Amino acid sequence: MAPIEDKTFRGYELIIMRNTIINILTTDSVNMIINYQVDPDKNQRPIQPNLINKHNFS
Repeated sequence: MAPIEDKTFRGYELIIMRNTIINILTTDSVNMIINYQVDPDKNQRPIQPNLINKHNFS
């Protein structure tokens, strides 16, 4: 018989997923704030999630 495949997530996989979700949410929130405060016709630089302090989201 073939062994049963373990489909549970390991710790490091959960950490990677958590950090990815935080990056996406943080980027979207910051971009929404910037888009709200900046005129639409001005050039806007994309936000780099790695520059944002993630300690506020732990």
